[in-house]
Amino acid sequence: MNPNLQDQECGPRFLRAKDIASLDSFDEEIDRNVRQIFNGVLEQIVDFFLSSPPQREDVFRRKLLARKVKTAIVQCSAADVNRLIDGVLGRMSREIGEHVVVKSGQADIHEVVSKFEGCSGKRKQLLVIEQAESLSSKFLNGLFYSLPSLRCDIIILLCVSTKQIMFTSRVSRRCLALLHARRFLFSLSPEVFYNLVTNVLFNPPFTDLRLQAGFLRFIRCSFLRDEFSVAHLKKCIRFALLHRLWMNRSPDPLAMVTAIFIGNMDEYFGALNFLNDNFHVSCESKERNSELIALHEDVQAAGFLGIANSSKYRDWTQSVSRMSETDIKRMMDHKGIRGYNIKLDVPDQSDVAVQREADPSKLLSSKPLTEKTSVLQLKNKMKEIIAARQLNPQLLARQRLIREVEVLIFPVLFLNLLLKWNEPLTSPQYLLNSDHTWRGSDL
Repeated sequence: MNPNLQDQECGPRFLRAKDIASLDSFDEEIDRNVRQIFNGVLEQIVDFFLSSPPQREDVFRRKLLARKVKTAIVQCSAADVNRLIDGVLGRMSREIGEHVVVKSGQADIHEVVSKFEGCSGKRKQLLVIEQAESLSSKFLNGLFYSLPSLRCDIIILLCVSTKQIMFTSRVSRRCLALLHARRFLFSLSPEVFYNLVTNVLFNPPFTDLRLQAGFLRFIRCSFLRDEFSVAHLKKCIRFALLHRLWMNRSPDPLAMVTAIFIGNMDEYFGALNFLNDNFHVSCESKERNSELIALHEDVQAAGFLGIANSSKYRDWTQSVSRMSETDIKRMMDHKGIRGYNIKLDVPDQSDVAVQREADPSKLLSSKPLTEKTSVLQLKNKMKEIIAARQLNPQLLARQRLIREVEVLIFPVLFLNLLLKWNEPLTSPQYLLNSDHTWRGSDL
């Protein structure tokens, strides 16, 4: 048998076994990140239920327990309600006696209240309300009026699939005053998606994926459309990985993720972090992650330099123009742009004043108007003369800085980095809509 033919037959088989193992580790990494997000919120809800009840003072300044029902208003998707209930029951199995679930369409208050009338003892009774915004105002007001009159300790786990105001607008203020409520966010789709993308897909030591902007938009739309399904997200990524492996039949070396690639990724995301921090200085870390991914998509899309016309970029340039010399120097010393040798000479105010007194003709044009000039042209020339007299050297320096950043940062940093990635991850055309076609020219 030809040895080359034998290597060709054994090579893909070894590659498939290795890549199936990497796919399994990829699924485990996604599950671990999702579990961390859910467990963090569940711990906060359980701590709230187990905390000491609120107290109030009477006219004699005696501390009395406020007769308010602890209510955890949890904003979550309808697909994660069962996960939420199981998580709370699993962590509070010793403290909870009975638990009643009220679903959409159930409007019998007496049936719900009767289940708690015979309960007593120190154990808490859990009432779960699914999709509270879909229940009628009459049912919610009557239920919250009836619960404080019971002798047992009732805690409410209230799930809202939309915004919290959709629930509070259906309940009277007097009923809300009977609740000791606290708001929680459980498995919100943007948070879950951006954590998965930043921690798994954009993790160079874990994978060498180079996602195209169209594919990233596709999996996000699929994730939001299919009830925030993490399983559907894993299915999309798994299919794309397998498609890439089937297209590349030759066995790849074990050192697929090289130090050069990891260095390029670090440099690329360092530049994105730098621009993202300057675009959105006051945003929280989760919001910055979402903007970072948005910038990642914009970089890979065609016409990225058009971001200079966006309102966010204009706001950033205006903030740069108002910076002090110390802030400008600190930004110029940033490691993200230090290596590009952007030189900025800020002239001294006294030197400019001396130069203006010695030779004012260099600052103002003294050429006489010998030809016929219209009123509009004369008006424009007067504006130029007034602007020249009001020249501020610091403002000119800052404007020069903005031009240098525009000229050097965008085309040199992003485009050169993207050209290093010669194998973008693609997928068949029929997966995408017509609005999200993938083009190799986008890189």
